[in-house]
Amino acid sequence: MNFTAGMRVYFWDTKGTLIRGVVVTVATTGDHSKMVTIKVDGTNAQVTLPAEGVTKE
Repeated sequence: MNFTAGMRVYFWDTKGTLIRGVVVTVATTGDHSKMVTIKVDGTNAQVTLPAEGVTKE
């Protein structure tokens, strides 16, 4: 899936909680993996995850 800044997404944390947020940036690593930085709803937190672990709303 192609992610773009501003796209609404969600993922599951390690406790099984659904976390929703907005894509801030998308980067490609040296091995061509996509990494997505997400601004988490309701917080000032940002997380960076492999794109494979993130789902578009």
